[in-house]
Amino acid sequence: MTNQIFHTGCVENRNDPLKLGRCQVRIVGLHTEDKTILPTDELPWAYPLIPITSATISGIGRSPTGVVQGSWVLCIFLDDDKQQPVMIGTIGGIPHTRTASFVNEATNSIVTTDETGDLVNANGDSVSAIISELLTPPKQSNHQESGKKYDISAVSSNGTTTYYMNSNKTSEQIATAYYDEGLNKFLCTLINPDNYTEKQYLPFTGVAPKQFDTLKEMLAYFEQNF
Repeated sequence: MTNQIFHTGCVENRNDPLKLGRCQVRIVGLHTEDKTILPTDELPWAYPLIPITSATISGIGRSPTGVVQGSWVLCIFLDDDKQQPVMIGTIGGIPHTRTASFVNEATNSIVTTDETGDLVNANGDSVSAIISELLTPPKQSNHQESGKKYDISAVSSNGTTTYYMNSNKTSEQIATAYYDEGLNKFLCTLINPDNYTEKQYLPFTGVAPKQFDTLKEMLAYFEQNF
């Protein structure tokens, strides 16, 4: 490795299937913060650097289990492609409570997260269930949306609900969608994208599905553009 430099990163996963103390680290300036583009499970595994006083083989030596999820670490890479990171130390830090972007209307107070990650109001009372119900779009299999040109129908199978955009004129299925819990959005793709060449279909021709906050928003897009 030429021109070796140090990198800092945040540990996102320490559940090493090989039980070697490896962690998946998101490196600052190298890995995007957008987990929809680079999810945690696609980050390279970083090996811990152990002193030479430890055998580090066959279960002999020090256990490299000090790092936890959220720890900041100093890393180097063993290869020019930056796919073989090594953690050489940890960096001290203080966890911060993140302020959510909504207000608890019952108490008119900003909702924050506590030490465990639970959503709480100014009194420290948990409001996770209430907020989740307010923010999560309807995902029930009987939830449908109807418009002038298109309808959205839902079909559930093996615990998964798929939403179909159907043309009222031809009864043709135009697109499918499903609800992504992690993104908190509906992801929509055309069923036969090669059949559509008009400009308004271009957002659906890329690799990533088009995202909508609600089924109503998805229906409105089709009603206006298709």
